[in-house]
Formats: sequence, C-alpha cells, structure tokens
Amino acid sequence: MSPNVSGMHLATHIVLRELQTMATLLDIYLGVPVIWATYNSYDEFAHHFGPRSRPALSSVRAIDHRIGEILRMLRRVPGREYDLYILSDHGQTPSVPYRVEFGETLGDTVIAAARHGVLVMAATGDYAPEATDAMGYLVRELEAVSRESNPAARRVGLRFGRWLRKEYGLFPLVAEVVSGSADSRLVVTYSSSLAHLYWTRPDRPLSFDEIRADPDRRALHYFLVAHRGIGVVITRMLDGAHVESMRGRALVTPAGETEVLSGEDPLAPYAKTATERRAIARLVQQPNAGDLVLFGAWDPRRDECICFDDQVGAHGALGGGQGWPFIMALPGLLPADLEIEDPLDLHPLFRRYLDEKR
Repeated sequence: MSPNVSGMHLATHIVLRELQTMATLLDIYLGVPVIWATYNSYDEFAHHFGPRSRPALSSVRAIDHRIGEILRMLRRVPGREYDLYILSDHGQTPSVPYRVEFGETLGDTVIAAARHGVLVMAATGDYAPEATDAMGYLVRELEAVSRESNPAARRVGLRFGRWLRKEYGLFPLVAEVVSGSADSRLVVTYSSSLAHLYWTRPDRPLSFDEIRADPDRRALHYFLVAHRGIGVVITRMLDGAHVESMRGRALVTPAGETEVLSGEDPLAPYAKTATERRAIARLVQQPNAGDLVLFGAWDPRRDECICFDDQVGAHGALGGGQGWPFIMALPGLLPADLEIEDPLDLHPLFRRYLDEKR
C-alpha cells in the first residue's frame, strides 16, 4: 500500500474515529445540548475494498465498539438526559470501475462520441496501493501499454489489471481530474455511480425536447442510452423527468407516477418505489443538474454496478443497496407513523427537542 493511501486510512480509520469518540464523551460529560458525530471510515474502506470486504466490515465492528462506549457514558454520567440516534446517509453497492470495464474514462467515451473538446471533472483521488516498488513499476508500465493504440496490448493490460485487483487487492488506476480546453462545449462531472453531462451553450438547462430537436445532442443522447455501461439516461421535462434505456422509455412525474411511453419500464431494475421515482424527478428539476443525468449500469444478478470513479464500492445513483440509508434508535423514540422520504422529513423529529423546552 502506498504511503499516501496508508496514511489516509490510518487517519480516517483510527485517529479521526478515536477523536470523534473522545470529543463526544467529553461533550456528554459537559452536558452539551445537542451532539453530532460522524464516523466515515466504513465509507472509505467500502469504496476502496468493497462494501462487504474484510477491511470494511472490520471498520463497522470498530464503530460499533465506539457507539457502545458512548452508550455506557450516557448511562453512567448524571445530569442532562440524551437520546441516541444512529443514521446513515446512504448505502453502498459493489462496483466495477468504468475504466477497468471499458478501458477508458467516461470522459474519453464522450469525447469519442461527440468528436469535439470535452472538459472532464471527476471527484476522485489517487487510491492506487502498491505492494512493492517493483510491483508498482510493473503496474505503471502496464498502464502505459494499455494506453497504446494496439488493441491486443490494451486488452492484455486490462486483463492483467483485473487479475491484480482480484488476487492482490491492488488497484492500478490513477484518477482523472481535468482535461480539455477553455472553449469546451461539454462538461462531464461524475462521482461514484452518478454522472452529469452539461452543454455549455446555451447557458441554461436544456429539456429533453430541446436535446431531441438538435441532431448532435440527440445522437449523443442515444449513444449513451445504448452504452452497456450506462443504466439509464435521465433528462428534464417541463414537469418531471424523461427516463430512457434499452429496455424502454418513460415519463416520471414529481409525485412518482410513471407513464411508460414505449417498451418496458426503464426504471424497473433501479427504482422499485414511488419514493425513489420522486427523488429522480426532483433531481433533474434542480437548476444545477446535468442536461443528461447518467446512472451506472447495475447487474441485479451479481448485485454489481458500474462506477465512474476508480472505486469498487459505489453510491450516488440507484441499483442495489446504494440508495437506501437507515436510522436506528432505542424503542419508543421513533414515532410509529414516521415516514421518511427525504432528509427534510427528519427535521420535525429532532426539532421536537427544542419545542419541548419552550
């Protein structure tokens, strides 16, 4: 493992976890009215080793022990009474990096399809652990070979990269940060299994009808619809969202109602409930959402999705467990009729503590 990676994991998995716990215990002792603590080590390990990997599950066990310390402190220290809630903001789905599967980044794919300059931005870092200096040199050489135009050499490099990842847990990938030029007409941003594509002209959000009316935009739209690494392509409508895949296409209203326009329901593998479909409609209606919103393809048989970053655990879109968070509390704290469909639905739950003091 490279020094940068080991240092990052040490900080998130041990130092920050212990500091969070110590700070929480001190706040309980001092009687601080409201205490928030964040443990992010599972998220880090799940991204880089897999959601069900030994390092990820070990981090959950360590967090569980720290929560036990907090509970013991709550029971033993007299004074202010506290209620304890445990929340996650999302789940994770095992994933295959887009670059491993297709030999190029999503930005490379868009460049090749659109045939003009593309600005590519990715929220990733360099997470390429190296077992030894010699192994690291071999990995770098194979990456260089895989970038050559020779298709056979490229396939050999990719197969060897997959073998390294499977047998040794190595991840010979370097994250892309920025490429392109100042006059680029497209911007592609991605984080984990969710991507947004923007046309920079005109300087406003585009609707599906506007994209379909332009030959170049329409061609790129349907190229991505047909790409096996893309699960669904979502665009904004006047009221709701247009969703399309090779299965079919449909309209989704802000209420989560779905009208299948042709073929089968494209969201059937991804969004089982009206809650998820309402979230999709809200997402594309945001003024800063992409003109095209892309979900990485999800294979339900393997419970594995495509991740646009260089990660083996993904969240951000839908497919598998990535879209589902949880909330845990002692019996009696959560109202029986509590329905959570949006993070804002938690506000009344915690607001009541302030109301009770008045």
